[in-house]
Amino acid sequence: MTTDPEAVRRRRRPGVRVGAAAAALALVAPLAACGSGGGDGGTPTINLYYPPEQNLQKVVDDCNTQAQGRYKIAYRVLPRQADDQRVQLVRRLAAEDTGMDVLGLDVTWTQEFASADWIREWTGQDRAEAEKGTLPGPLETARYEDKLYAAPKNTNVQLLWYRSDLVQQAPTSWDDMIKAAQDLKGQGKPYQVLTMGAQYEGLVVLYNTLAESAGGKILSDDGKQAVMDAGTVKALDQLKRFATSGVTSPSFSNAIEDPVRLEFQSGTGAFQVNWPFVYPALQEADPELAKKVKWARVPGVDANTRAR
Repeated sequence: MTTDPEAVRRRRRPGVRVGAAAAALALVAPLAACGSGGGDGGTPTINLYYPPEQNLQKVVDDCNTQAQGRYKIAYRVLPRQADDQRVQLVRRLAAEDTGMDVLGLDVTWTQEFASADWIREWTGQDRAEAEKGTLPGPLETARYEDKLYAAPKNTNVQLLWYRSDLVQQAPTSWDDMIKAAQDLKGQGKPYQVLTMGAQYEGLVVLYNTLAESAGGKILSDDGKQAVMDAGTVKALDQLKRFATSGVTSPSFSNAIEDPVRLEFQSGTGAFQVNWPFVYPALQEADPELAKKVKWARVPGVDANTRAR
């Protein structure tokens, strides 16, 4: 983070609605590139719009302490769900809210926000710093028309979380996992396979994972045409077998990330496909259960082919 107040003044551009932004899992722009308030000689306030995240308030507090009054960062907490986050941001930006300084965006919003001229392009030294040592995949999500509009903050991947007290090793295919869960169900033990099935990005991620794992392709290489080849059909068949297997939660078709985590923590699940945030949450909520939970790669569609 740059703390030079002269740099803040030098890099501000009047008439641009948003000082900087982020494309996400989540991407965050440099705070020194913008600032609201302070026009009356007071301390400039930099509004950071970002979804709930563990320890982020402490990071903000530490930055404010280090700034020593040169500016103040205000953490404006967005809703927990991505769709709700987008709605709030779009409404404020469309209304030309001048307090939108730094935004945490999901990866799928970069094109929309950039084409609407709601976020600034990263150029010069800022761009060089954002690109240095950054993984190509996350960095690509921050680009639109060969211009960089955000800095990747972090990236992660879904994992299979499983109860090692119920199964000796992680299944390598979805069919094997379904069979293991059905066996546990027959024994009267916790058995559910928990993951996101609601019709939002959670289901999109689940199906994309199955399609990629089956060697399928949903779109042409240029992204302009739907392909839906044999691999994607195979993935649909796998998803149907899973949904009708009798080992999903009754709430599967409405399930999103945090309720899935909570249901697994309640002790009904033997398997959970979810993001890494579930690990520290489980350690805090139920340390004894956490000792029994291990992680592995998400199962493949075929036992002998690794998932993608």
